[in-house]
Amino acid sequence: GGADGAGAQEAAFVNRNQRHSIFTKVIINNSVDAYLVDISTEGMKLLLLEKDHLAKGEIISVSIESVGGIKSSLVFCAVIRWIVKESPFWQIGGEFVKDAAFPLAQLKALVRTVEIDPRRLGGLVVIEGT
Repeated sequence: GGADGAGAQEAAFVNRNQRHSIFTKVIINNSVDAYLVDISTEGMKLLLLEKDHLAKGEIISVSIESVGGIKSSLVFCAVIRWIVKESPFWQIGGEFVKDAAFPLAQLKALVRTVEIDPRRLGGLVVIEGT
């Protein structure tokens, strides 16, 4: 059943958060500053101060600027699935749009490094979990 698959993904999401979260600055739609706190091959979780320009269901461009010595920024398109107010930040959950331009190989490499040892990536602040 599809429900089992969703539950398994959710569990993996939670386990990764228990180990650590990551924190690096990203740019949404070339203007809004935000922070990446979690990433998987399916999507990402972001924190931002102002969500005025953003709405659930909107497709956004997310640029990860300088992580792990990459020469140019990694750019992903994502659909906003949820927005939650968590003072003083807003949390946004986005699901990646996997089209022809989607840099899957780069994403997989980034996610693998984050899951194994995020300290290997310069530009990330690692927040230890329990």
